[in-house]
Amino acid sequence: MNNNPLEAVTQAVNSLVTALKLPDESAKANEVLGEMSFPQFSRLLPYRDYNQESGLFMNDTTMGFMLEAIPINGANKSIVEALDHMLRTKLPRGIPLCIHLMSSQLVGDRIEYGLREFSWSGEQAERFNAITRAYYMKAAATQFPLPEGMNLPLTLRHYRVFFSYCSPSKKKSRADILEMENLVKIIRASLQGASIATQTVDAQAFIDIVGEMINHNPDSLYPKRRQLDPYSDLNYQCVEDSFDLKVRADYLTLGLRENGRNSTARILNFHLARNPEIAFLWNMADNYSNLLNPELSISCPFILTLTLVVEDQVKTHSEANLKYMDLEKKSKTSYAKWFPSVEKEAKEWGELRQRLGSGQSSVVSYFLNITAFCNDNNETALEVEQDILNSFRKNGFELISPRFNHMRNFLTCLPFMAGKGLFKQLKEAGVVQRAESFNVANLMPLVADNPLTPAGLLAPTYRNQLAFIDIFFRGMNNTNYNMAVCGTSGAGKTGLIQPLIRSVLDSGGFAVVFDMGDGYKSLCENMGGVYLDGETLRFNPFANITDIDQSAERVRDQLSVMASPNGNLDEVHEGLLLQAVRASWLAKKNRARIDDVVDFLKNARDNDQYVESPTIRSRLDEMIVLLDQYTAGGTYGRYFNSDEPSLRDDAKMVVLELGGLEDRPSLLVAVMFSLIIYIENRMYRTPRNLKKLNVIDEGWRLLDFKNHKVGEFIEKGYRTARRHTGAYITITQNIVDFDSDKASSAARAAWGNSSYKIILKQSAKEFAKYNQLYPDQFQPLQRDMIGKFGAARDQWFSSFLLQVENHSSWHRLFVDPLSRAMYSSDGPDFEFVQQKRKEGLSIHEAVWQLAWKKSGPEMASLEAWLEEHEKYRTRRRSHWWWTVPGCLAMVLLNAAVSYGIVRLNAPVTAAFNMKQTVDAFFDSASQKQLSEPAGVAAEISRGHSGVACRGTGGSGYHPGNPAGYRPANEGGAMRCRGLIALLIWGQSVAAADLGTWGDLWPVKEPDMLTVIMQRLTALEQSGEMGRKMDAFKERVIRNSLRPPAVPGIGRTEKYGSRLFDPSVRLAADIRDNEGRVFARQGEVMNPLQYVPFNQTLYFINGDDPAQVAWMKRQTPPTLESKIILVQGSIPEMQKSLDSCVYFDQNGVLCQRLGIDQVPARVSAVPGDRFLKVEFIPAEEGRK
Repeated sequence: MNNNPLEAVTQAVNSLVTALKLPDESAKANEVLGEMSFPQFSRLLPYRDYNQESGLFMNDTTMGFMLEAIPINGANKSIVEALDHMLRTKLPRGIPLCIHLMSSQLVGDRIEYGLREFSWSGEQAERFNAITRAYYMKAAATQFPLPEGMNLPLTLRHYRVFFSYCSPSKKKSRADILEMENLVKIIRASLQGASIATQTVDAQAFIDIVGEMINHNPDSLYPKRRQLDPYSDLNYQCVEDSFDLKVRADYLTLGLRENGRNSTARILNFHLARNPEIAFLWNMADNYSNLLNPELSISCPFILTLTLVVEDQVKTHSEANLKYMDLEKKSKTSYAKWFPSVEKEAKEWGELRQRLGSGQSSVVSYFLNITAFCNDNNETALEVEQDILNSFRKNGFELISPRFNHMRNFLTCLPFMAGKGLFKQLKEAGVVQRAESFNVANLMPLVADNPLTPAGLLAPTYRNQLAFIDIFFRGMNNTNYNMAVCGTSGAGKTGLIQPLIRSVLDSGGFAVVFDMGDGYKSLCENMGGVYLDGETLRFNPFANITDIDQSAERVRDQLSVMASPNGNLDEVHEGLLLQAVRASWLAKKNRARIDDVVDFLKNARDNDQYVESPTIRSRLDEMIVLLDQYTAGGTYGRYFNSDEPSLRDDAKMVVLELGGLEDRPSLLVAVMFSLIIYIENRMYRTPRNLKKLNVIDEGWRLLDFKNHKVGEFIEKGYRTARRHTGAYITITQNIVDFDSDKASSAARAAWGNSSYKIILKQSAKEFAKYNQLYPDQFQPLQRDMIGKFGAARDQWFSSFLLQVENHSSWHRLFVDPLSRAMYSSDGPDFEFVQQKRKEGLSIHEAVWQLAWKKSGPEMASLEAWLEEHEKYRTRRRSHWWWTVPGCLAMVLLNAAVSYGIVRLNAPVTAAFNMKQTVDAFFDSASQKQLSEPAGVAAEISRGHSGVACRGTGGSGYHPGNPAGYRPANEGGAMRCRGLIALLIWGQSVAAADLGTWGDLWPVKEPDMLTVIMQRLTALEQSGEMGRKMDAFKERVIRNSLRPPAVPGIGRTEKYGSRLFDPSVRLAADIRDNEGRVFARQGEVMNPLQYVPFNQTLYFINGDDPAQVAWMKRQTPPTLESKIILVQGSIPEMQKSLDSCVYFDQNGVLCQRLGIDQVPARVSAVPGDRFLKVEFIPAEEGRK
């Protein structure tokens, strides 16, 4: 060992020098890392910011807008011409406009919301509803089950249409913004002129829409709720963190991770190879779902995008001139002998240059592409490819797959990408086509089916659009709620009507069914209804009469038809009969009989008054003879002279089997009329908000009467039912029974007074004969479609045409196995259920076993689906029950703090303790799915040991729900918890934000819930609680039954009227049900521009008998009307007026409408944007 210190120092210096000469590896590594490129898909997107004031999107180098349009379910030449005019005269030249038609499989929320009124009830409701929900959810994820050999791509989708447009703008100057705002107004007005309604898309809706386009998860059926971050660029908010896109030569693969599960989707693109030979806008939907050939349909989710640019008019005109002169010159040389087509081309270019020169047309460059999403599976991808190519080829569209360019085409389907320079790349690649503006207008992907109503009977359209039918919905332009159904045996008529009956019963209403064939016996038994055979029916025409002035004519008509079913009685007969009806009622009231009517007629005949009137006496003799068979001693006397009629008002469902009366037509018509009068009287006596339904099955037999009085009778009943929320459903075997010269007056009246008409499978021979006799009744397409309808038993679904006034749509009805078991009328099925009921099983348990017996494999697959997917649904909605109960509980706790029942000495500690207490309390509560109102604006983010609260903006949404409510998801529950925390901390809390990490404070006070219970117990023991509760109840009841009168309201003495303009200047932006701004702060908005006022408002003083009598005489001109009190008792008025009554509390409506005297009537001015306010003296009657 060397101990020389100088040598040691020398060695150290040499080591340092050597180290300095070595390369710096860390510096080199940092240099390499700096040169590496980590691609991010979000950086390809130009989206940056959204200008709330202008409604425009500020992109990296462009500025634009996005509109969502309601798809049109059909088109005509005028619509195409309007679109052509927009392209030629409104759209700036040289800038791309994109139209996106998106077929979405995210229909889970819509299915749940739509089935809410068709859900099961009872002890087994949760299990039954889960199976029904799984049936439709599985169909949306895959397809509906079909018989072996029938391979049709039938599923559930939702179609949406978007317009996106952007122009270059780096500085985003005020002038550019004003120009773009004006363009938005022009485009929307032009589209409105083409019957295409639109609304603007704001930032929240934008990230939801684009997020769905980009982040496709083949396993997801629910849209993801994205929370808009105002401090982050929009492009980052559109792409999921787990997004993984891989580019292949023939496709793209997209990987995501949601709910702890990985998913992989394959993205396929196809674009138009050449201009089609012919195209019509009204046939564009057949490219993705062919009506006549349903096997040619695209069942997977897709985005069909048309990107178009209107070329410069001067340049294209010059091009056409040069082209024409060149071809015209060649056509006159020997060149034309070798190429004969040159003459035709010269003629076409000559005509084009004339149209371009006159401004009648423009040249448009366009790119048509479809982007399809499917599972990452070669076999599935091949099927999707063939479906797309074959579907478009059927209509003359030749598509090709862009090998090595799928990424380019995928970006084309996204908004604003074409304006960034992508369209220029498409032109350079030679995939852009050119055509005239009229031809391109016919290529716009705007046609899709309508979802009809937000909820009701789930009946998807022929193009797989998720649709619901609710005959009581007030938004289909229907004038009444009646329905006429025609279809041959086995078409599925009964299976279509039974769910409608069940929905009415489940809503608290009642249904009466006239049947011939025991088709509803099983449903009646299963629903706990009353089943009556026609032979056991007993009536009394006077039994339910309360006001003879209102009922005399109806009873007279009933007896007139009974006396002469063929309508041989004249006006004199009816006048004498009316006298007899009134006299019989006045003498014996409800105990009057037909014998009393006959006795009155006999006395009148023998009276000296008609001694010199042999004609009248002969008429009296005729009626005496005709009515004698219905007297107590007559042939049918036992049916019409009962002290206790068979039909009672406490039955929710009554099925009347009338088949046994068919061979006695006189008796059948008498029974029919008695039944209809009973139903009318019951409709009039029950509250108007209660749904009522009368089903007349086999109407071709029950309504086959030649008496014109029958038609008038039916027509009057069908027309007045709507005022009482009543509906008649008439069913026949053939359309000839309804709408032909052979149809009875009653059947024609039922058909003409039914807003809803459903046509199922028809007899091929009879339908062909009908079309020959009435060639204008159906269009060629409709005849071909109806001719292809199959039997429900053979194809496992019913096919039908739905007509609601001028609207027509094609539907299929699929029924889950439990509902099929419930509605089955087969003899063995009925006996099976009856046997199980005798064994002690409930009706639902018996139906469950029958479903397993008939559809065991299908039930097993649905339960397996539930086991696999329901837990993710539960996880997604595990905090729904937090919303309303949580808020109510915290209001109670906050009140307890305010009134001294509970005191918070350590605010922050108490907040943590309360948070834990509320968590524990509601974790044990029933997990009932509730709805969260829009605008709950607080959110809790929890770390390991601390709590931080931050404000957020919330927006409510639910498909088809215009009120702006949506099912609360986990984020909504967290916002509600934040509201709870804010309520607690609002009591003089002064604590700093601890962030998401912090120390745990020791709990120093007793449990809050325990303290509340102790204080409440003490108050109860002292009696103070009871006294306060009694006083509170008395006050609430008093104010609820008779609210304080509206001050300053006088009595109308002289008729007067004025117009009311409901326009308002908006104090804040207004958003639609999906969070998009459609009206901005400061704008003057007239609500009648957007929502029609289809009702009549009546304002009266309920304490004024004259005004009450005036109200009873009114006949509202609209389908819906409301009676609004300014003074009086609500229950007394509801009973007196037999209608739902409202009260103008605090005079809000009167003050807004300027009403200072009553009676007053408010109605819409037809074709105008004003309301008409009329002041009518009570003595003037129906003014």
